Amino acid sequence: MKKLFLFMATAFLSIPVSAQLLNPDFEYWASSPENPQTTNYALGWTCTNGMPLWVAPPFYFPAPTDAQSGNFAIKLSVFHHNDKAMAITGAPINSRPQALNGYYKYSLNQVMDVSNETLVEDFATVNVSLWKDNITIGSGTLTLSGTDSYTLFTCPITYSNNEIPDSIRVSLDCSILTISWEDWSASHVSVNEDGISSIFTVDNLQLMNTLSNKAFNASNVTVYPNPASEKIFISNFEGSAALYDTFGKLVLEQTYTPDGMDIATLQNGIYIVRLTNETDTSTIKFIKRN
Repeated sequence: MKKLFLFMATAFLSIPVSAQLLNPDFEYWASSPENPQTTNYALGWTCTNGMPLWVAPPFYFPAPTDAQSGNFAIKLSVFHHNDKAMAITGAPINSRPQALNGYYKYSLNQVMDVSNETLVEDFATVNVSLWKDNITIGSGTLTLSGTDSYTLFTCPITYSNNEIPDSIRVSLDCSILTISWEDWSASHVSVNEDGISSIFTVDNLQLMNTLSNKAFNASNVTVYPNPASEKIFISNFEGSAALYDTFGKLVLEQTYTPDGMDIATLQNGIYIVRLTNETDTSTIKFIKRN
């Protein structure tokens, strides 16, 4: 995992708080239980086409290696001519981000409008929603057009009141294609021979806050041993520690003590430890292995 950095925030300095999202740089992927050779599950992110599904499917593309920086990104597209992949994540939050930044590429963004059989330009969408007690208090939506190389985007967030949100959801949508709830027909389709179009590649998301206090020093925080079988310990940290599995499910949460965290009953696999104190949140990956 990329190293955690010390952010020294002076008055009204804009600093990244992307650690409040799980896997915002898409560096962590898990194998499919049905096919261990594939890595089509992005830790903390759910794949959907906008319709209700009993089980979250894997992403159509495995972890792409053409990252903006780091090792991996995430790639979404229209596929099978009339289906698409969206990526959604959610997390608790205790701040008011002003924007979501990230990098994207977008190619082959042309689809056919089924209603009149004409080719139209396709667009990708980034959406951010924030809630307080299940009531939406902040949101932002950004529409993106085609670009062949990684381009920085900024999705501004506006608020309806002065409250601090307690949860956030981010969605990445590759296409204007929608699927009917009545007959599962698509509003737009790919006309490419392989059925793939509107390829939306995203990397290195960052929530941006405007803060006037200092963030905690995370540069020396480590989780050890790693891999671990029975307990993990966290150096140079006081606060709350929460463990999430590869699907973003909370599996353990406690106020951290020098006695460590008991992970003996957890299944083998990759986990994310979310560390939170009064001023900041950071994440570290560890591996449970018996």
